[in-house]
This record gives sequence, C-alpha cells and structure tokens, in this order.
Amino acid sequence: MKTDSPAQVSFDQDAPVPANVWHTLRVEFSGKRIKVALNGKTWIEMEDDRIAGAGAVGVWTKADSVTAFDDFAYGGSS
Repeated sequence: MKTDSPAQVSFDQDAPVPANVWHTLRVEFSGKRIKVALNGKTWIEMEDDRIAGAGAVGVWTKADSVTAFDDFAYGGSS
C-alpha cells in the first residue's frame, strides 16, 4: 500500500479487469477500516487513520481508460 495524498489510497497489486464486460466494485468503510472487493474477491483490506468519519465519495480512472459507471450508490449497508 502506498499513500499518494491525504484523500487517496492506492494499492500496488493489479486486479484482473477484462475489457468489455461489467464488473462489481464494492468499497466498505467502517471507522478507519477500508475493504475493497472486485467481482466478489477482496483485493484491499486495511486501516488508514487519514480516512475516517463522514465525507464525500468519488470514483476515478486513468486518463487513457474508457470507463462507465452504472447503479452507483452509497449509504448504509445493504
């Protein structure tokens, strides 16, 4: 894990993301605990004191990516 700024956390492991198919990305925050799963497999599970409490949610992709987001939601557990 590396930290790029106070608001961004990136991970050094590449998850397989085949092109031209939909994927499910799930991000869970609980206090300072962060869990990220792609297509049901957890890729990141860590704690970070810089990202705690209520705040904003956003998505980002690399400049050379063609990306679409659908059914984006945030809030309580479902």
